[in-house]
Amino acid sequence: LNPTSISGDLHVSIEENDGTVQSYTVPYSSLPILQREGRTKYSVMAGEFRSGRKSQGNPKVFQATLSHGLKKGISVYAGTQIAD
Repeated sequence: LNPTSISGDLHVSIEENDGTVQSYTVPYSSLPILQREGRTKYSVMAGEFRSGRKSQGNPKVFQATLSHGLKKGISVYAGTQIAD
């Protein structure tokens, strides 16, 4: 099951062979940084900031992030931001 949002309630109904129905609610919440085992997610951005003022120039900016899913539900996350 892939949830359509990052938190909410999952309504579960189980129908037994004898026709009885058991229902319960399971709350869930997922963290956006966590990755599944073996999955890597990255982002890279580079450019220059334009303020509209010539006296300030156009400083260069760079940003990169990387997250990777390890075993047992552990994720590593690293990132950097660099600017003039």
